[in-house]
Amino acid sequence: MMHSVKEALYQINVDQVIVPGSCTKYVQAPDVSSIKPFKALVSEQYDDWMASGVQECTEAGNMRPPTRKTIVEWVLTARAHLHTEANTKSFKSCTLNLGVDGSQDSEIHCFKKGQPCAAGAEQLKAQLSVLDEPTFPNQFQAITNSGIEEAGNENALVLDEDLDVDIEL
Repeated sequence: MMHSVKEALYQINVDQVIVPGSCTKYVQAPDVSSIKPFKALVSEQYDDWMASGVQECTEAGNMRPPTRKTIVEWVLTARAHLHTEANTKSFKSCTLNLGVDGSQDSEIHCFKKGQPCAAGAEQLKAQLSVLDEPTFPNQFQAITNSGIEEAGNENALVLDEDLDVDIEL
């Protein structure tokens, strides 16, 4: 992905996640709820277009594809027919907007009984409990709580201990 795209995503608080190819059907919300109905709606419009007989042919007799404008209209029409509630639920079932406290983990689709990752809920709980346990003392706690960062002029750049330079931000 281009650096400019990564930067744009960062600016709007979008986190990037690498998902192994065989796992997208479990963790990508559109794959869980809307791709199949979306494709069905677009295919239905394509079939109607094919049946309408408005297609043009090239000089060689080959049928021209639908125009970009027509395809965009199909996409917009299909998108308008998708239910917002289903999309919202799909994001929850894929853990994309659940609370980090674990209180909504029962909504994760692939962790439900009969799903491929049914044991995943317990494994996740075990891993998260390890993160909650303070195993090492924070050696920097005294420094970060001391207020040293706030004590100086936030617009000053220290080049030398004896020389301060003001920078306008």
